[in-house]
Amino acid sequence: GEWWKSDTEAIINEALKSGMAPNVSDAHTINGHPGPVQHCASQGEISINLNPSMFNTI
Repeated sequence: GEWWKSDTEAIINEALKSGMAPNVSDAHTINGHPGPVQHCASQGEISINLNPSMFNTI
């Protein structure tokens, strides 16, 4: 999914009025939660190296 700091209806309306693509989202979401955002202080972060040839359950 995607996350915007702005009103999503306003973003869609502006795109429809201008005929251009909507603005790029501020962050992407995984299971509804935004991932790391630029200029965002975080208490902790987990980094996991995955082997793409294996089945990984997270």
